[in-house]
Order: sequence, then C-alpha cells, then structure tokens
Amino acid sequence: MSIPKSKILSVKNGFGAAAELHNNSPTSTQVVNVNVNSNKEQQEQPQLVYPPNPYQQLEGEITDDPKTPNDERLESLIKSKDNIINAYSLLLTIAENNPIVVNKFIVAKASELAQLIKLLTEADDVQINLNLDVDCSCIGSAHYSSVDKIYIIKGSETLNFKYSYPNANKILDDHRVSVKYVIDA
Repeated sequence: MSIPKSKILSVKNGFGAAAELHNNSPTSTQVVNVNVNSNKEQQEQPQLVYPPNPYQQLEGEITDDPKTPNDERLESLIKSKDNIINAYSLLLTIAENNPIVVNKFIVAKASELAQLIKLLTEADDVQINLNLDVDCSCIGSAHYSSVDKIYIIKGSETLNFKYSYPNANKILDDHRVSVKYVIDA
C-alpha cells in the first residue's frame, strides 16, 4: 500500500505513516502525518532550579537532646506498625475463639472489640455504649448485646468511631468483625 499523492496529504518537513486496522469489519485505513521541526533555537531546554537547602544555614544552639524530628517520626511509625501487628494478632485470636457468627460476621467480646479498635485507631481509650433495650441471652450462657455507639477518646477529644475512623471501620468490615453486636461479659 502506498500513500496517495495529493496536495492535502503531502508532507514537506516530516514523515508519513500508514496503518491498517482489521477487526472483523470493513477495511479502514488511517494516515498519520508528523511534522518534525529542525529549528534548534525553539527547542531550548528548561534549566532546573533547585531550592536552597534549608539545613545549610541553621543557626542556634546545639542541645543535649539526641532526638531529632526524624527520630520522632520514625518512632511514631514503628509504634503505628506495632499497633497494626498487635491488632491483626488480636483479630486472629477473636476469630479462633469465637463461639458465634451472625450473618457471616464474627461477634466478639466487648473487651476484645474495644482493645482491637484501640489498636487500630491509636486511641487512649475506647468506650462502647450498648443498647440495653435489645439483647439476646437465649443461646447458652453468653449474653449478647446490641452496640449503640462506639466512642474513641484521644487526649481530651471524644470522636465517633464510625465517622471519624472510616479506615479502621473498613478493616473490621473486611475481616467480618461485627461492630453491631458484642458478647457482654
């Protein structure tokens, strides 16, 4: 196949390419014209400008404190990873020792669920409010209760687990741990 010679499809400063597409349909062709500019004055490379090093001109006293901001960040990262490891370990313990599954969700003890949420959210304390109007004690000796709200306490702040920590809620949902029912001790 050759490119047709016409005034519309002629190429002066470049090259032409022809492509054919066969996809169980009538034959269609496509002609692509690419113009190459050989003017080097217009192709000037941008120069990279690096910002000045902020640590180059540090002035101040050197303290005896060996911790730097990088050390503190590293320690918080290690603590966060340790919390995640402990949370998955507790999640396995809950799944292994679980006596009941409701709608394919594991119903955990209230204390274990609180500890798991505390590890996932790095909270100071977790408060699980139970709905005392709805409960079930007809299955064996365990007493099951409906969860009304879960509150996370961090410092002086109290947050709602469902809305403030959607990632932790998703982890529990992905691993099929119920936050709607708990085994009351």
